[in-house]
Amino acid sequence: MLHIAFSCSIEYIKYCAVVITSILMHGDHKEEYCFYIITSSSITKSMVDRIKAFEKKLNENYTVNISLFFINEDEYKNHPIYAGSTASFWRLKVAEALPVDVDKCIFLGVDVLVLGNIKKLIEMDLQNKTVGMAPDCFNFKGFLRSMKSRDVEKLDFIFPYPEYYSNVDVMLIDLKQWRQKNISQQCELLFQQYIPKWVEQDLINAVLGDDIYELSPRWNFWIGGHYVISRLGKKITFKGESLKPYWKYTRSEFEQSERNIQIAHFTHCCRKPWVTPYSHLDQDFKFIKYPYYDTWWHIAMQTPVFKKELIEIYRRIENNKVDVYQNTVVPQIKSLQTTIKNNEAKLVQMQTSNN
Repeated sequence: MLHIAFSCSIEYIKYCAVVITSILMHGDHKEEYCFYIITSSSITKSMVDRIKAFEKKLNENYTVNISLFFINEDEYKNHPIYAGSTASFWRLKVAEALPVDVDKCIFLGVDVLVLGNIKKLIEMDLQNKTVGMAPDCFNFKGFLRSMKSRDVEKLDFIFPYPEYYSNVDVMLIDLKQWRQKNISQQCELLFQQYIPKWVEQDLINAVLGDDIYELSPRWNFWIGGHYVISRLGKKITFKGESLKPYWKYTRSEFEQSERNIQIAHFTHCCRKPWVTPYSHLDQDFKFIKYPYYDTWWHIAMQTPVFKKELIEIYRRIENNKVDVYQNTVVPQIKSLQTTIKNNEAKLVQMQTSNN
């Protein structure tokens, strides 16, 4: 039995369904799956019924159970909103959402796409670490990560292990250790004292410190980080190429991961697949449609129960692409023209002054 958890607001459940579908499509049909969705208690009966219908449809070909764990959003009224809700913090309830006899699980963000057999991940040996995660960026010693203190008379929190700082949208969790070490409670206590920049990710990393097993980037392959930011003019370096490398792993390790991506993560200067790419332009004013965008939509259009709604989103994106692109590129070109004129005027002024 594989145990896989998510946390998302109600409007993101359809995207969660795409991730679940991708897991099943790339797994063993004989495997049994338990999915847990941590979501708002304000969920409608209609959505609950759709989730039940989704579960029933999946069970025609797989063995699947979907459980809902409800969050009272009033508990998070003092927490910052990210992507429209406080759902990022809800993942801290993962140990409560799963049965106490479950010792190990995978947590996934809803902006990932599983491209390999996820059983290989859950069977990994964490080597006595509490959580397995792939590195974030700027994981070199000396890189200053901090959280501002809420008390002006107290010092800010400085991350003691910046080289271990990891992305929390793919986590392999030893739930037994998570519970024993009160990770969730420690995160909440830390939140009361400090202001996290990257919300729950800062809190989880601050509490875990070096209690992290490093996963290969193929288990959390940043689509934006590897295919988009270079088109935006940012320089990317790997381990061994700079004293302050962007990525912790070497170029060779990146290339090996790229050839065997297990989980694609649509993050880091990367539009989510359900958001129009036609307003996201590179330095040459070309819209950015990245690898695995079409793969995500291919799976979305096969996602039971939710596919009709998802197809409508895709059609709306495609039907409006010309207008969206035009409304984006024209102001950027005008801005560039203004910059050129201003620079020309400055150049003339400098030449006149020199004469």
